[in-house]
Amino acid sequence: MDISLLDGAERVHAIEWTWWERFRDARIFLYQLPADSFEIADVEAGYYIARSPVRPIGRTLITDVVQKHADLGIELRVVENLWPAPGMSSAACDLERGEESGTAEAD
Repeated sequence: MDISLLDGAERVHAIEWTWWERFRDARIFLYQLPADSFEIADVEAGYYIARSPVRPIGRTLITDVVQKHADLGIELRVVENLWPAPGMSSAACDLERGEESGTAEAD
């Protein structure tokens, strides 16, 4: 990822305007899971997996997701369209989505 796209922010979440009202009005549950049930699957991405079913050890209702972002220091950006992301060519976005843009040369 190009760090310059963050404009100095440490964490950024982006959402399209068409989803804004649903996002703003959402009530979501945050489940706390036992850490010892998981192993790292991808260090770079920070993905963890569990190889067997896991029971939650806690649950928190979040009624104001916008405020929760502010509380956690996550910058929230609302944009017209996530594709292509700023600073990325549409061909790069097509590749990230697993599509061929038709601009790559054949081997």
